[in-house]
Amino acid sequence: MMTLISSALPVLQISKRIRLCKLTIKCQQVAQVKNATALLVAMLHHEGLLNIEDKIANYLPNSILDNIPYSQEITIRQLLNHSAGVHDYLDEDTSPAWFEDGQNSIGTLKSDIDALEYIYNKPAYFAPGESVHYSNSHYLLAGLILDSVLGEHHHTALRNRVFIPLGMNNTYYSGFENDLGESIPGYILLDGEMVNTKPFYASLGVADAPLVTTVNDLSTLLRAIVQEDSVVPEEVQELLIGEDSIIDTPYSMDFGLGVFSEIVEGHHVYHHGGDEAGYKTMNLHIVDSNTTITLFANCNGYEACVVKVDNLMQNVLAEAMQ
Repeated sequence: MMTLISSALPVLQISKRIRLCKLTIKCQQVAQVKNATALLVAMLHHEGLLNIEDKIANYLPNSILDNIPYSQEITIRQLLNHSAGVHDYLDEDTSPAWFEDGQNSIGTLKSDIDALEYIYNKPAYFAPGESVHYSNSHYLLAGLILDSVLGEHHHTALRNRVFIPLGMNNTYYSGFENDLGESIPGYILLDGEMVNTKPFYASLGVADAPLVTTVNDLSTLLRAIVQEDSVVPEEVQELLIGEDSIIDTPYSMDFGLGVFSEIVEGHHVYHHGGDEAGYKTMNLHIVDSNTTITLFANCNGYEACVVKVDNLMQNVLAEAMQ
């Protein structure tokens, strides 16, 4: 028996108009869904269209490789499990310029290559395979590899190979498929004023945070990756979360490909959340009870929001693990 607990809600009142999104209501939000990108890579590996043990240099042009330290040594697998050491474009030394430039060019699509250029010639955190460091840039590179293999932007393959087969009918790729839906506003507190970040994210189409989706669809995606009776081939699941793909990390959780694995209060949990300016996503699956919990909040980055969302998630998780 499978249990699904999903919720999406703003935790701060905005202009007296509060939207509480139930499971049955279409409430789309920007979400950092690296597992969708990893799933597509694993599918193409299974079909023989790429090999995750290959060096990324087999798929990318020198115009990119020449600007990424250790680019001749990095494998696709190392991108997906964050052991490649590539500088994160959302790190504190590069993210201010990225967000400022994005705010100044709203309406102009920024894709993987645009974001990647912010870390050109930035030092690596370590040589590939020597450690683990979560880096959004890893998935920018994975997205560009997908484009190279497919001969077109990978949003089309995600729709045809993932969204449609899984019945994710309320999901679309931000920036490239904006005509297919409408996301809710997301809010940050900036200089004492509430700022809506939705226009900024509507101009992005990047593989590290590609989707606008609903709690129901996002729960469906995670279950497809981790459940035994999934429509996703067993070989693909094994590639993502199998014993050979889970690596130890200095964090509280171990890393698979696009999915984290962690023991919480004695329960095995697969999860991957997302923190964006104005949006927060929590998505996890408790293996022993077959329970999936997904939570959206259309605020982030300031204490009044973060504390309430974290408390809500902890309360829901504690109840689910009783």
